[in-house]
Amino acid sequence: ISPSRNTKNLPVFFHQFYLSDINNNKKNEFFFSEQIVVNVSIQINQKIENNLLAIVLANSYNPRISVFFKDISELPTGLKNIKLILPPSIIAPGNYFFNFFLYTFNDKIFEKIENACSFQIFDDGIRNSYLYGGNFGILILNEEWQIN
Repeated sequence: ISPSRNTKNLPVFFHQFYLSDINNNKKNEFFFSEQIVVNVSIQINQKIENNLLAIVLANSYNPRISVFFKDISELPTGLKNIKLILPPSIIAPGNYFFNFFLYTFNDKIFEKIENACSFQIFDDGIRNSYLYGGNFGILILNEEWQIN
């Protein structure tokens, strides 16, 4: 986050964000089998009704792979540390980044930071990976099949 940006009159703004593993080790390279923790610190100077934090998972081909929302309306003023924990073995190997938004339901945007926290996911034993030639798509879900 640029220290030169003007946050003086904002009711809420980003203080910092970074990626880590579950043990809070900062990193930007993960194995497919690892949890990814998105650590976000926000400064709340004024409580705002319907205030949301949105974290958008994206890559250079897909601006919105998935969006994660957190209602922060009821949080008290002050510096708040928030963690979004993404489960392992869902996001396919590849290069990604996050977009961060602080806004209200009626689309008043207080702050947005785009193309931040770039990271890479590596294959560490995806089932039948030899069949895909390195292209797994974006999400790998643990599906259930039923045959009658």
